[in-house]
Amino acid sequence: SVLGISAAYVRLGGLHADGRSPLRPDQNPPQRIPFKIRKTSRLVDITSSVVTNVHGTKWMEELKLLCDSAGTKLSTTGQELARETPSAPGQPPKYEFHTGDLYLCDESLNAFQGALGGVLDAVDAVFQNTALRQGPSRAFVCVRPPGHHCSADFPSGFCWLNNVHVGIEHAMMQYGVTHAAIIDFDLHHGDGSQAITWARNKRVQNMPKGTANRKKTSIGYFSLHDI
Repeated sequence: SVLGISAAYVRLGGLHADGRSPLRPDQNPPQRIPFKIRKTSRLVDITSSVVTNVHGTKWMEELKLLCDSAGTKLSTTGQELARETPSAPGQPPKYEFHTGDLYLCDESLNAFQGALGGVLDAVDAVFQNTALRQGPSRAFVCVRPPGHHCSADFPSGFCWLNNVHVGIEHAMMQYGVTHAAIIDFDLHHGDGSQAITWARNKRVQNMPKGTANRKKTSIGYFSLHDI
């Protein structure tokens, strides 16, 4: 974290050798830091509409049950990922979660809701200040767990919630955003983010005229990945 903040300070402030204000051994570094670090304490309930609009009500209710029972399961069976709710009659059986890169504990729900709170705080900071023409025009949110492998109703690859899609949903609901783009830099392809994007854009294409613009938001998904 400290190295990342230091790198951001040097690069954004143009303090590197080829930057606009390269540091010299006989000079003091500028007093102005080119960004602000903000700690958030905001929690976003995973059953709130901004989350369920992306992930659905049933899956979020099940995830909350999984989190609430994780401690007991870990201390008894050790199988904290066992599905809480059975498949509906006539429906195919629910997929089991991959135990190699998914896990839960007593603190998981707080981590999920805190990560979402950080994302929504960043969206608010940018859009509220843009309206006032002051403050930040961009934000970097340093949160765990990540999100880009999580589809609308199935977690994967350490990702239980798709944070960036919830952030876009918040921007749509609160600020009337009509277009958004996700540019995904990672070793892996963000299959969950892409699946949510494609499903949403398909629904948007079939919406009748007169539908509120925020409900017709188109999302572009672009990924640079190695695997």
